[in-house]
Amino acid sequence: MDEQIEQWIIDKLNGQLPEEEEAKLAEWLRESDNHRQEFEEMQRVHRCLLGMKEEFVPDIQAQLALVKSYPRKVLTRRTWLAYAAVVVLLLSVGIVWWKHQQAGDVFRNDEEYVQLVTPAQSHAYFVLSDGAQIAVAPNLKDTVLRKERAEIRIDADRTLHYVPQEDGVNSVQKLVVPKGGEYRLMLEDGSVVWLNSDSELSFWDGSNSQERVVCLRGEGYFKVKKDTLRPFLVKTEKLTVKVLGTEFNLSDYEDEIHAKTTLVNGAVDVLSKQGETVRLQPGQQAQTTGEQLSVQEVDVASVVSWVEGKFYFDEVCLEEIMRQVSRWYDVEYSFQQDALKEICFSGAIQKFRPLNDLLRMIEATAPVHFLIEGKHLIITDKK
Repeated sequence: MDEQIEQWIIDKLNGQLPEEEEAKLAEWLRESDNHRQEFEEMQRVHRCLLGMKEEFVPDIQAQLALVKSYPRKVLTRRTWLAYAAVVVLLLSVGIVWWKHQQAGDVFRNDEEYVQLVTPAQSHAYFVLSDGAQIAVAPNLKDTVLRKERAEIRIDADRTLHYVPQEDGVNSVQKLVVPKGGEYRLMLEDGSVVWLNSDSELSFWDGSNSQERVVCLRGEGYFKVKKDTLRPFLVKTEKLTVKVLGTEFNLSDYEDEIHAKTTLVNGAVDVLSKQGETVRLQPGQQAQTTGEQLSVQEVDVASVVSWVEGKFYFDEVCLEEIMRQVSRWYDVEYSFQQDALKEICFSGAIQKFRPLNDLLRMIEATAPVHFLIEGKHLIITDKK
């Protein structure tokens, strides 16, 4: 399909095609039954996506440019339709929950999703230095979980508080957030940490040391209380972040190749295991690549959207999306074809929506199909 024709169809579907080009498009449609079929298929996808309610409007023009830059030799008709649907239709409407009564014939029966409709909840558990475990059930507030040796309580905003005794012995405690969970913790110095699914935070309950040190596995958003006398250090498997007082996001999952530190405000020093150090400014992200650290400008809102209760995808490949889905909904997944891992998406959806909303959205806008076996998702090519 000619690039100019593609643009006419895109503008037509969005109600933005000028009158003179409307006539040219009509002439192109009369030339061939194949032209009409391609146009009608895109109209069908458009009708499906009208069942989505607006949640946000990203940079459509930038996404359109990305589609046009995709290598023509691999941009098959099916692939183009998927990208066009995602970039033009999905993003112009916005992604949120799917109106079930408008699902249409492109989706499967809801019964296939029965075991997968429950999103994550706010739950976690403490592993104390004496080996005791204290579960933190979902939706608790204004509750004291423990008073002996240290007070563990949940306030009215469902934030965990760990308050050690004055004569604490600087012992190590750990907050564990399993798959399908998340939680927010206030440390003894007033710093707040949001822990994402499948993450752990180890910390020391004493306040006599010259540094505030925590160890992270997984992902956390840190709002560090300023203390010029006691730097705050976050250590992960791949790097260390050193701050005095600031807000930043840090992700270092075992199944991810890169560790990423994204600065929201203030300044942080990021140290690699090999001793390389970079200082970030707000809006910058440091990423580990092998033994090297690289720095780039990023859309901070997309990186920290999980704290606000959203999935925000900005040209994210399906494989990375499925890793997030696996942690949040506590499901497993596999791809039947490796090429499907590289399909990219942009958009957003509320994290606390049922999983079938997200799966339906993907199936509506890409040549993929989800097979469900218990809590295992199999991603296949849409035949």
